[in-house]
Amino acid sequence: MTPSEPLPPNPSLRQLRNRAKDLLRSLQAGEPDAIRRIGDSHPRFSGSSQAEIAAAEIVLADAQFVIAQELGFGSWPRLKQHFDSLSRSAMNLHRLVIEGNLQAMQAAVARDPESVNRPDESGHPPLYTAALFSNRQAIHFLVEHGTGQLSISSPAHIWAGRPMPRGCWSETPSWLGQPRGTA
Repeated sequence: MTPSEPLPPNPSLRQLRNRAKDLLRSLQAGEPDAIRRIGDSHPRFSGSSQAEIAAAEIVLADAQFVIAQELGFGSWPRLKQHFDSLSRSAMNLHRLVIEGNLQAMQAAVARDPESVNRPDESGHPPLYTAALFSNRQAIHFLVEHGTGQLSISSPAHIWAGRPMPRGCWSETPSWLGQPRGTA
């Protein structure tokens, strides 16, 4: 199945639920684009005219199905399963950073390279967690494996627009804010 649109950066299931609700409202308002999207993506309505689709009883589950289809997933439960696995992967790496288990971090990143930038439920990346727990090994590892660029500005450290935790400043290596390959 080819997605008609890519998954947005840093997607959230809540955001996609809201998109499904918006699609349903648009459909209920008779908007032609919403009707077309249902006809294009929902097998129950393939071959139906726009008038037939507009007159049909369409529920939120139908709109969620369309959103999932447009993103390249076979169903809403498969899309949700994808988000659940991303969440588990991100939480796993954050937990490993807290525990200081470098060997397990290496294995986790080998399985899922994108996890080095995946935020926890608070929206913080693993690098933030490593700095919060003053885990120098994890900081080095995450930077070496492609974590987002950390910029250092006085008086606070900033990563992706978020202040680094107090007390981490002296623990954060000076080379961390330099472009890759210059340290």
